[in-house]
Order: sequence, then structure tokens, then C-alpha cells
Amino acid sequence: MMRRQARYTRRVSPLERLSLAVHEAHDYQVVLVVEGAGTIELGALERAVARAAAANPGIRVRLKGALTSLRWVDSGIAPVVRVIDGRGWDGTSERGAEFLREGLDPLRGGPIADVSVIHDPGPRSRLIFRGHHAAVDGRGLIHWVRDTFRALRGERLLGSGASVTDHDIREEYRARVVDPATPPPIDAIPIIPPGDQLTDDLGHRWRRVVIPRHSPRMLVETALFLAQWARRREPGKVVFRVPVDYRGLRTSVESVGNLIGYLQLVVDEGDTHRSLTRQLTQRLRDHEDCRPLPDLDALRWRPVRLNARRVRRRLAAGLHSPRAPSGGLVSMGHFDLTEADIPEMGFRAELAYGLPPPIGKMNVIIADYADHCVVVISVPASFDRAGELDELVEAYRTHFSGEPAPGV
Repeated sequence: MMRRQARYTRRVSPLERLSLAVHEAHDYQVVLVVEGAGTIELGALERAVARAAAANPGIRVRLKGALTSLRWVDSGIAPVVRVIDGRGWDGTSERGAEFLREGLDPLRGGPIADVSVIHDPGPRSRLIFRGHHAAVDGRGLIHWVRDTFRALRGERLLGSGASVTDHDIREEYRARVVDPATPPPIDAIPIIPPGDQLTDDLGHRWRRVVIPRHSPRMLVETALFLAQWARRREPGKVVFRVPVDYRGLRTSVESVGNLIGYLQLVVDEGDTHRSLTRQLTQRLRDHEDCRPLPDLDALRWRPVRLNARRVRRRLAAGLHSPRAPSGGLVSMGHFDLTEADIPEMGFRAELAYGLPPPIGKMNVIIADYADHCVVVISVPASFDRAGELDELVEAYRTHFSGEPAPGV
């Protein structure tokens, strides 16, 4: 008799418990958008999504258990593919993209991933892949997306049934952390200042910009630009939170789950891209990304909804606190758009980009290509009172593209 394969399951890590609370308090998901010329047949896409999900069961999990027994368990149900009317959304901002906040609700038995399709004239297609950040990180989502396009082309899938968690990896490297103590917070100035009136509005706005050049240093160069922008207004340190992908660094495992740690990048007056690169390299050597997260252990003993109420208060307070970081910087790594081409259907990928999670004072997400970069910058709605975000994004585009601003 053939042995029945065990159902995929993995523990919910302390960081994932926090992410569940963040999503319950506001919204916490990872999103990848792929745009291109041509159309993709809906039935073929549904079959490809299901095949890629079967090869990566972590993308079709549901939440089971409570408190210390909380686990992700394979439901056997592939993420839903839905066609939506996207005529009100051009992909360059949050305007008209209300659909991005609907549907992912694991606390109530819902899915942790889905796919939306927008058919545009031309013909053109836009595919929006979403994952709940409590169950999947950006690289995990990309792993599944790439397998979906492999399935559309009829190729062999990479797949992954890995159940390792970020907590497991931190525990493995605990002894190598040079300074395991949680460092005191650093006073940091915001890139764009909050409004004068205190608010608990956690809504965010974002803008997408295409930079027509490639730079392997885009993350640190962006950090320098944003720090200089902030210091036009006031002196001070600018502090960024930088996620670190454990895949290929701390583990050889591929996974669609959350396998990330975090570093702090402090930008002082006089820093250069070389000094910031050295700082990041040293922090990695010190295994700062593997530092234990003791404050999160208590989350195991409280219901997620109770944690969410506390987290929401902290998120709102952090918008106005100098002890909170100035923002987050995310590098999605290098993209090869040919990996999303489907010659058999006449679909040619032309653009792919990630959308930052709407938390904190600012988030920047960078996708790097052979000859260009796609950058998305988000800030709280309360920070963008009079077009401050558009002003910043246009200055960023001008600085990095070397092109004059419109009207100049």
C-alpha cells in the first residue's frame, strides 16, 4: 500500500502572531503586481494557480488552534482567482485600489492568498498576487508566483513543503548574535513630518515610480536620499528597518512562509553609500537579524484579537513618536521579466512591482531589473496633507533618473 502523505502544517511563530494582530488592527499583506501585453486565459490561470499551490502547500493554509497550539494547516483549497473591474486603478497609486484590502481574513477561517486579474484594452493584463503577511513574506510570495508562471508554460515546478519558521532560524543562530540584548530605541526624525493634530488613522497612500537605470546600491542610495530630504527640515538621525531574507543566507531551504529577520540602518550626517553598505555588512556579520524577540513571547498567551487592540494603539502612537523608526526599506531583489512571459498565450510581461505594507511612518519597496528599477513609496495618509508625498516622489524620480522635472 502507498503511504499517505502527511498534511502540511507548521507552527505560528511569535512574529507571525504579531502580524496577525497587525492585520486585525489595520491591514498587513504582501502584494506583487505583474503587468504585460496580451491576455491570459482564465481557466489556464486557475489551473496553474492550483498546481503551483499544490506544489507549495504553505500558500493554501488555514489557521487552526488557539493560543500556544496555533498552527498553519494545509486546507487543500487553492487560492481563488477572480476577475475584477480595474478601470479605476492605473497601478501608480492607491486611488481606485480598494479591492486590495478585501478578502484575506485567516482569523475567521479565510484564505491567506488570492489572485486578481484585470483585463485592460490593448489587450493588456494585470495580475495581482496577494498574501497575508502573517503566513507569507515577499520572497515567499514571489516563489509561488514564479511557480505559477512555470505552470502556465507547462514547466517543472520548484515547489516547497518546508515548515521551518523564522523563529526556528533565530533559535539556530542564537549563540552567534554578538549583542543579544534589545538595543534602546534611537531618536529618529521622520522623512515627511506628521500633521500637527494627533490622529489614529492608519490609512496609507503610495506612489509608484520607474527609474530608467539599474543600480546594485539602490537600497543604500535611497536611504541617503531620504535622509537628506528629511534633514532639509531638521537635523537628526534617520533610522530604517530593513528586512533580511534568510533564504540563501541562514538556510538553504526555499519556502513560501515567513523567513525574514530585521536589521536597523542608521543614517547620520556625512554617511555615504559605502559607509552604509559597511554598516549593513557588519550588522549581518553580527547576526543582528537573528536577535531574539523576547517581547513577542507573551503573545502566545493572549488571543490575537486582544493583542490587536494593543497593537493598534502602538501603531497609532508610533506615527508621532521619535523613538519609532523613520521608515522601512525593502529590496525585493533582481527580477527577470522573461520568467513571467507566456509565449503560448502571447503574453509578454513588461512590469512587476511590490506594494509596501501600510504600516509605520514610511515604507519603500524596490524591485531591481537589468536596466531599470521600480520603486514604490508609501506614507500615512495623515502625513500627506498637501501633496508632500507627490513632491517627494517627483524629487526622487528626478534625482535617480537624471531627468528634469516636468515643466523645468
